[in-house]
Amino acid sequence: MSSFTSSATQALCMGHRVVGDLNECSSLHGHSYQITFVCKETLNPSFHDEEDDIIRIGKRKIQPPVVQTGLDHFGFVLEDKIMKNRLCQWVKNEWHGKFLHWSRDTMIEDMQRAARARMANSHHEDPAYFVSKAQLHSYVELDFNPTAENLAAHLVNVVGPAQLKGFGVTLVKVTIQQGYNYSVEYSI
Repeated sequence: MSSFTSSATQALCMGHRVVGDLNECSSLHGHSYQITFVCKETLNPSFHDEEDDIIRIGKRKIQPPVVQTGLDHFGFVLEDKIMKNRLCQWVKNEWHGKFLHWSRDTMIEDMQRAARARMANSHHEDPAYFVSKAQLHSYVELDFNPTAENLAAHLVNVVGPAQLKGFGVTLVKVTIQQGYNYSVEYSI
């Protein structure tokens, strides 16, 4: 059976540390990422009010036909603006330029405790205060070890449903390209 999907990609940079890894990922480090979201229509596209579907071309009014099932009344799986505004913007706002860590990572807890101590012992005009404050705001605590695999599953299973609720589409696949040499794909 044939079907349509729609995709959007967001580039970002973020840091992480993989607790328990025996290689370089156990150290604090970062990567450049390309995250690609793939969505599929899940609701009947006829849920729109017909009056809302009318397009004006000059003085004429037309109602675009649905040529293929799985597409909305304009012929899209999902308007790219929705994917960009709901999914790409979410990862940009929440993860870009930040350090992702597992809530059980004691090394990060120690670093946060040190940053809070520097802030407490610094005057608001002291550069150490601002550096410490920026460090505290750049941490993103997760309930899982921040591997590309776990991040992809989290985006599909948690972020996608929350961000796309009511749009009649489902996030069905996420591909995370980490640097140039590694990528992971998670799909439902």
